[in-house]
Parts: sequence; structure tokens; C-alpha cells
Amino acid sequence: MKNKIIGTKFEVWAEQLFSDLGYNVRRNTIYYKGSKKRGNTYRQVDLEYFGKTLGFFPWHTILELKYSNGGKIRLNHRAIHPSKKKQERSIENLVAEVDERRRFVRANSAIIITNSYFTDELKKEAKKCRIKLYDRDKLLSLDKQRASFFEKIGIKKRALLEEQVGKVRLSKQDFRPSYVKLL
Repeated sequence: MKNKIIGTKFEVWAEQLFSDLGYNVRRNTIYYKGSKKRGNTYRQVDLEYFGKTLGFFPWHTILELKYSNGGKIRLNHRAIHPSKKKQERSIENLVAEVDERRRFVRANSAIIITNSYFTDELKKEAKKCRIKLYDRDKLLSLDKQRASFFEKIGIKKRALLEEQVGKVRLSKQDFRPSYVKLL
């Protein structure tokens, strides 16, 4: 349960980071196709933002977040399934799963984000699929950009990444998902 809470705090922290950097961010969105009679096919997106425009359409990016208590994020990532205590759900290919989700929700790009680092195998697969990877160093760089903005207006917002994530107050968050029906 503690891992799920930390992972949720990481999502909320990342949502605030990208929002502070000027992105229009949405958390916990469920995209679905189908009807109630035939059943739905759906994909859940941790975070997404709409940025630069591509002609008349906004550039849509989905973000998959993976918090690690230690060790690198691997291609065949394992996560504890929330409904089955202590059982692990194995993801055969994290990059392929994120790329499939990107295509399903019709996003232009996808980013896998971690507070840690990625294995070389995952990096190679991400490059093939054109999935961007933001590791700890990239997050610290983005956080530094955010901090420099806040320092200009007189607010200091410096702490270690894990301290910032740990300070996130979940009681003040709205966890209801947004639903988007795809045609």
C-alpha cells in the first residue's frame, strides 16, 4: 500500500511540476471506446498535457509515471497490482504498452517518467518506438527551471526530489478520473 501512495504522490507532484512550467495538465484520464451493451475497451493515462499546436490541433502528449524506491526501471517492469495484495503484475514490455496506449488515445507523443533511471534495454526500445524518457536528471533539470521562476517572484521552492514528493498532501486532491469517449 505504501508503494501505491508514494506512486500517487509522485503523479500529483509531476502534475504540479508540469503545470508550474506552463502546461495544461490533466491527471488520471480514462479513454474508452464502445458502449455499455457491447462492453468498453479502455486505457488509463497517468498524466497528459496539451501543448504546442500542430496546425489547428493541439499537440497531445501522454505521460506514464514510474516511481522507484531503488534500482532502474526495466523493460519488463513489475508492479504490485492494487487489488491483489503482494502479487506482482508483470509488464512484458513497458515501452510497447505505453506506445499502444499512445495510439489508442490518439496522442502525438508519449513520455515515460521516473525518479530513478532506465536500463539500457529500455532506452534502446524507447528510441525505436520514439518514446521520450525523463529520468531523475531530467526531472531535476525541470524542477530547477520551476525553482528559478519561483525565486524571481520571491518564493523559494528547493528540496530534494523525494522530499518534495513526500510532502504532497493527498487529502487535498481530487482523485475522480476524467472520462473521454473515443469515436
